[in-house]
Amino acid sequence: MSLFEIRTGRLPVVQVAKLFYLSLQFYIDKYKIINAQYKCFIKRKLKLSIEIMRIILNIFAILILFITGCGIHQNDMAKDYNDFAIRCAKMGLWNESIMRWKRVVEIQPNNPQVYNNLGVAYEAKGDMENALMAYNKAIGLDPENNVYKSNYIRFKRNYDRNKRMQETRDKIQKTDDKVWEFQDENQNSE
Repeated sequence: MSLFEIRTGRLPVVQVAKLFYLSLQFYIDKYKIINAQYKCFIKRKLKLSIEIMRIILNIFAILILFITGCGIHQNDMAKDYNDFAIRCAKMGLWNESIMRWKRVVEIQPNNPQVYNNLGVAYEAKGDMENALMAYNKAIGLDPENNVYKSNYIRFKRNYDRNKRMQETRDKIQKTDDKVWEFQDENQNSE
């Protein structure tokens, strides 16, 4: 190895590494000569810098795990929420089921099964307007699914029948109120 090779940069990588190692070794030997007090100071600084590097690496590792873990486990979390909501629905805990299925909708907004389940839960709870919207969304996302269609048709038939019955009840109530008013007026006039 000549001075020309060093100045022109024509040294192989291995030789450059050896030169770097030798220069580091020289400085290490030089520091061995320094008094013990200075060594202690350097060691403390070295330990401190190593601890700082460990902390930085740990934070970096946590960030990497957090970033990659959040995207990977969303589907697993949605499945767990869905399974729990189904168990709650089987026990008749409709509010809990609705809450869990809403969470699944946040994670998977294009899942027609969840909207169908939400429709069933709203219907069981008696919230017909939200049930209708949920069934419509399920049918909109998967119009070929026969289960969603049959649930929607059954719901719509019951919904329309209940609506007509309520309208009839309201008419009867109004008529009944008018009859009572008429009777009260006749009793007062006599």
